[in-house]
Amino acid sequence: MDSSEYDEHPAIVRVPKGARLTQSRKTEGAYRGMTRDPDTNQVGQAEIFLKEDEPDPVAAYPQG
Repeated sequence: MDSSEYDEHPAIVRVPKGARLTQSRKTEGAYRGMTRDPDTNQVGQAEIFLKEDEPDPVAAYPQG
């Protein structure tokens, strides 16, 4: 699938200390929201915080 089939959202991804995000098998260079513990390989989940509610810094300044 090409990127035109997806919506993109600026976000912060929070992962438990020491855990790693799993790589996507579908999209080269991408990661999934699933995490793995490096010692036990136990599956976990990342937390994703969307940044859409942040004010646009450019809009805060008068234009012209």
